[in-house]
Amino acid sequence: MGKLLEIEANSTPTTELRIGIELGLQPHLASRHKDLIEKLPIDYTIGSIHTVNHKDPYYDYYFEGRNAKDSYKEYFECVLENLEAFSDIDSLGHLDYVVRYGKRHFGDNEGACPLSDHKEIIEGIYKFIINHEIALEVNTGAYRTGLTEPNPSFEFLKFYKECGGKLITIGADAHKPEHVGLHFEKIAHELTSIGFNEYAIYKQHKAEMMTL
Repeated sequence: MGKLLEIEANSTPTTELRIGIELGLQPHLASRHKDLIEKLPIDYTIGSIHTVNHKDPYYDYYFEGRNAKDSYKEYFECVLENLEAFSDIDSLGHLDYVVRYGKRHFGDNEGACPLSDHKEIIEGIYKFIINHEIALEVNTGAYRTGLTEPNPSFEFLKFYKECGGKLITIGADAHKPEHVGLHFEKIAHELTSIGFNEYAIYKQHKAEMMTL
């Protein structure tokens, strides 16, 4: 994979450090997010959905009293609602984040999230981010939670490609130093098998394409 590593002849390798921020999108925070992005010298902005109508899927109460399909449907509807409220982001973070905790709550089988259950709303999300030149993040943090695929899943990533999606970013959702770059080499192989050849990194919100 390409790296942010610049090596000149007879020189010491140097790493370029860029500044990014992850925004937990909620419609009522759109104006605050806009002000924040305009004020800070940020290279890269991820927009993620962690709260769905004031409920956090990280906690079991989000899923109580309904099945996985309905729980996921509300989440994906909220993703599109948030994008329509605030689209000044470079990448959409971990699209099917809700599945990490749905599988923990329901189990792998009952908590599965087949594309066919949500294809229409997912297509709407993809059309929006493609039209607004927002990348789709491939998040390897899912592997740390026991999943065998990234967020979004390979099925969702293949559908993104079918919808004309080309712009992707790769993130590890690292909360500890040892998780930085988690499984990046592994995911690069998987992405090329789907048909992606490059991924984006950002400087001053401008995409720079790197070879997988």
